[in-house]
Amino acid sequence: MFRKAISTLFASMVLFAGSLTSAEAVFIDTTGTDVGSVFQYGAPGSATYGQIFSAGSANHLDDFSLYLRNRYDGAGSLDLRGYVASWNGTNATSILYESSAQTMNADGTLQEFSFSTNIDLTSGGTYVAFLSISGLPVQSVSRFMMPFGGDSIPGEFVFINSGQDFSLLTSTPWALDWLGRFYSCSGCDAWFKASLTQRVVQVPEPSTLALFGAGLIGLIWITRRQRA
Repeated sequence: MFRKAISTLFASMVLFAGSLTSAEAVFIDTTGTDVGSVFQYGAPGSATYGQIFSAGSANHLDDFSLYLRNRYDGAGSLDLRGYVASWNGTNATSILYESSAQTMNADGTLQEFSFSTNIDLTSGGTYVAFLSISGLPVQSVSRFMMPFGGDSIPGEFVFINSGQDFSLLTSTPWALDWLGRFYSCSGCDAWFKASLTQRVVQVPEPSTLALFGAGLIGLIWITRRQRA
């Protein structure tokens, strides 16, 4: 009976602690319009394509997706990784997430690259989500296009010709407003989806805190009685 009572009280405490945090979902989806495709992503050439986005009121990134489609040239599949980094206005800074390698299909049919990130962000902060072949072994010529839409969120499509040198991502300015120069599409976005949450710590009512405290006192008292 004693052990059962302790287990029940402990379970209640765990539920109480879990109830202190609530989450409100925030979704980003720029795939609603199809303006065209930017190219040539892959090996060799532009090794890193991405999308700048704002965390807004959210402070946690659950997952995100970027897309490739249509072969530009070369042959075979293409290995790449997905990343999220903080953004200082010109280039990536701290790398917050790196995925395992994924593979773009050799036919060049539309492919969604989805990544479960589960990382904390700073509310109001600016970030860049991107695909990159930098840091991977040298690959044969295989290049594709990335679909993009209108200007629907704060941020835009960005890229950098980083080749095999991953360090360039955090030390060299990326190309900004590139779509505006060639497609008359200033500030347009790559196809990008993200699920974020605004996690808020809720302060319990005084009566709830008193009940929780009474439970702790009772647990201590029972433990001492059993030891006596």
